[in-house]
Amino acid sequence: MKKIFTRIIVGSMIISTAFVLSGWAQADSTIGTNISTTGTLTVKSNSTSAVSFQNAAGTSTLVLFDSGALRLGVNYGSSLDASFEVGGTASANYLVTRNAVQIGNSGATVAYSRFGTSAAGHSNYITAADDILISGDLEIDGSVSFAGPASISGILFLANGQVRPRTDATTAFRFQNAVGDTSALTIDTSNSRVGIAAGTIDVFFEVGGTASANYLVTENSIQIGNSGATVAYSRFGTNATGHSNYITASNDLLITGDLEVDASVAFAGPASISGILFLANGQVRPEANSTTAFRFQNAAGGTTVLTVDSTNTRVGVGAVNTLDVAFEVAGVASASGGLFVGAANNATTSITFDSIHASRGACLEIKDRDGAGFTYLRVNDGTGTFSTTSCK
Repeated sequence: MKKIFTRIIVGSMIISTAFVLSGWAQADSTIGTNISTTGTLTVKSNSTSAVSFQNAAGTSTLVLFDSGALRLGVNYGSSLDASFEVGGTASANYLVTRNAVQIGNSGATVAYSRFGTSAAGHSNYITAADDILISGDLEIDGSVSFAGPASISGILFLANGQVRPRTDATTAFRFQNAVGDTSALTIDTSNSRVGIAAGTIDVFFEVGGTASANYLVTENSIQIGNSGATVAYSRFGTNATGHSNYITASNDLLITGDLEVDASVAFAGPASISGILFLANGQVRPEANSTTAFRFQNAAGGTTVLTVDSTNTRVGVGAVNTLDVAFEVAGVASASGGLFVGAANNATTSITFDSIHASRGACLEIKDRDGAGFTYLRVNDGTGTFSTTSCK
């Protein structure tokens, strides 16, 4: 080995000019103290092991300089595969690089930075050195902030179940379609409202289409077919009740439209019908037979106009306390046509004219043939008497 020195200081060797190593084969030299130079160390013959720093025994190379490929290795493996290679743990205050970094990689490089060797699955935006692909797992013990979209192909687990926006807004959270032009679920954190397929959310929970549920449970009234105005009672529509004397609470219901019931319906209280009652088959039945199964009364309910006894198959007109015959009228009865009695009866037909009066008995009033007056018939002990004098 040929050494060229211009100045040597004992205690520390200072080389102030160029230090040139030729390709000569020389014996090893030992420097027991520091060596310093302000010049240049030049290797005259390039090789894969131009300069090496070894242990005292010469069995282990700590630093190797490959002057041919311009590579430097620290505790490297069998060969240098990159410009700078460290075979163990490296520590630095800062790492600055102009290009992408490849971590956990044998040497193959791509334009973007990555941990591992997998290729990016989102090549539309993972393209540059400041983009990063992590092909393994990621754990962040502090905070993380995403200024752009975040894509999760698996399950999102939340340790405490809380999701918060950076600031409250009427559209703080929106779950949209892939294109991003339709919101399926919107959460308004400013007004504590949730909307499903809804535009502007006007109530606490709003569905912009059809909603299906096994059960609907609410402590207060429900408002169906309503833009948002509420009343104390439940209702379908927006009209106000016409029966405010008993339609008052959340378990009272007003239907402002039509009602169709395809199965049975039962009313445990009074039912009010302001229009016509249509019966598909003309049948009206009581829940149980009784002598007053049906009663048509005045508005106050104090007078019965028509009574139907479904137990004995009898009908009474007027204030009849007890129905004794099939048809009973408690006052004057008038027929504008013919009156047929027993027309379909093969047995003897009878008509009874009765009175509870002690001396008056029954009176039959018959219109005269000329239509000018009436003739009256009264009977007593089998003898009938006709007279123009009224016997009523």
